[in-house]
Amino acid sequence: MRVRQERTKQSQAMNTDPTNSPEKPSFTTHTEMPNIMRTKTRRFSDVLVILMALASFGAARCRAGLALFSNTSDTINIAGNTSLGSAATIEARIYLTASPIGPTNIYNEYASAQQDKHLGFDGNELDGFFFGVGTTANTLRVLLTLSLNTWHQLAFVYDGSQERMYLDGSLVGSQTVSGSIGNASGISVVGADPRADSTGAGGFDPSFRGYIDTLRVSNNARYSGASYTPVAGDLSSDANTQLLYNFNEAPGSTTIADLSGNGHTGTLGTGFTGSTSPQLVPEPAAIGLFSIGAALITARRRRNR
Repeated sequence: MRVRQERTKQSQAMNTDPTNSPEKPSFTTHTEMPNIMRTKTRRFSDVLVILMALASFGAARCRAGLALFSNTSDTINIAGNTSLGSAATIEARIYLTASPIGPTNIYNEYASAQQDKHLGFDGNELDGFFFGVGTTANTLRVLLTLSLNTWHQLAFVYDGSQERMYLDGSLVGSQTVSGSIGNASGISVVGADPRADSTGAGGFDPSFRGYIDTLRVSNNARYSGASYTPVAGDLSSDANTQLLYNFNEAPGSTTIADLSGNGHTGTLGTGFTGSTSPQLVPEPAAIGLFSIGAALITARRRRNR
């Protein structure tokens, strides 16, 4: 009887003392499960933060390259000029890194008193103009401030009786005008514009500062009404396309191909004294974006402690 009681006491001691317990099989207890689930949820949430950082730079983007205009003297000199008539569209997708100050150019074709096809800024105004349409005072000016570090789709449209300006697919300004767009042989640029050097004394209208992802000039009015859905991806060429740049050339390239087939090749950093070259860069710098995501994750974890 005493032997049986001793064995019972030894058995109870083994069951209560973890150092004497036989090795347990590997499995997850009910108390461990919530911790594991929290860890997995946190990791999944971290991935979402990084994806959101990526999306903030280029949601629904299907492009391979960009042109970065860091200096106000950065320019792309375009070979030849487009031929437009009683309808036209100039459209671009840009990402400003600095606010425009004074007259600031995105795109311009210019020949004194003959041709002026323009999309750009004047301080906090978004401007579009076609020489021959209305009068020289008929620049379409839209008072607004574009947010920095955000992609914007700009489109300046003329249909023979009205000019319209669109921002991110929404109509932001219009005016009633008529006439035929002037065409000539002259300056044709993206970025800094030497038209200010008409006296030969030097000078230029400065370039916007930031990224440009696509630029298309067409001889028709592509958009009408109060809104349209901007294209997500490289713009395409059709029978109405006069000029098309998607800026997909490799970093280090010195020229941009005109995908319209009209031979308006762009040459970086030439056209006037003091001109500088924009940089061709690949799709958004993933390292920088993941750094943003990492910073967001760190800040959020500190808040949750």
